[in-house]
Amino acid sequence: MKVMLDPYEVNHNCGLLRRSKRSVQRLIIQACSPKPKKLETEIIPIFIVGCGHSGTTLLASMLFQHCDVLPVTKETNSFHPLNSLWSSVSMVEQWSSIASAMEKKAIVEKTPKHIHRINQIIKYIPRSKIIFISRKALPCICSMNKRFNNLEFCIERYTIDNSAGIDALNAGQVYHVQLENLIENTEGVMRGVLEYCGLDFSKRTLQVSVNFYQRSSANGLLKSRVSQMSENIEFKGNDSSAFEVSSQEKLIIEQLTQDYSKALGY
Repeated sequence: MKVMLDPYEVNHNCGLLRRSKRSVQRLIIQACSPKPKKLETEIIPIFIVGCGHSGTTLLASMLFQHCDVLPVTKETNSFHPLNSLWSSVSMVEQWSSIASAMEKKAIVEKTPKHIHRINQIIKYIPRSKIIFISRKALPCICSMNKRFNNLEFCIERYTIDNSAGIDALNAGQVYHVQLENLIENTEGVMRGVLEYCGLDFSKRTLQVSVNFYQRSSANGLLKSRVSQMSENIEFKGNDSSAFEVSSQEKLIIEQLTQDYSKALGY
């Protein structure tokens, strides 16, 4: 059966039948749901997006520490096309009401796959601030490979998600953060992020921690993100374990991702 790509799903490889079924489901949901109105709110909705294993959890956890932020401590997938846009906007409206009652200025939510739903978010939530975080191809793909143990799949995931991010970046729709810069120049990067989001600088955001995810019901995958990002990539001849790649595989990764790396400023 022919394999197709579905950019909205973490497991993006699917057969023609499954992809067709998903497409029909999405069309039915959108056709049968009430049309959403644009959300007018004084609260600033901040969405963190990007390819998985690029630092979305780290950046969200840092922003969560700001005293003016209401944290959404799970990946909601609220704008996935299997959810109606009406329900997606309604969810953000509920978050905004809670934030207002708690005298917060902003809400922060991170779902990496929302990188493919930027147009919808901006259209119906005009005050949104969208932060696209990227990571160098080799460490990002190797980190994903530790989870999926399928290098071809991980390269596809990197190119699919970052392609959408590059398009949004070129269209001026997102604020771009490189994970490497965030780690090397934490205060400088966070000052820029907070200024973009309309929030005052707070030293509390410089704490590199995932404690908010640890306090929530997040699974072990989320809790392990920061430790995964700090691991070193090793090259051992032709050995290719779950997190190690051979010199030949390294070359393949670099060749297939060089255009994306250039577009992302690497």
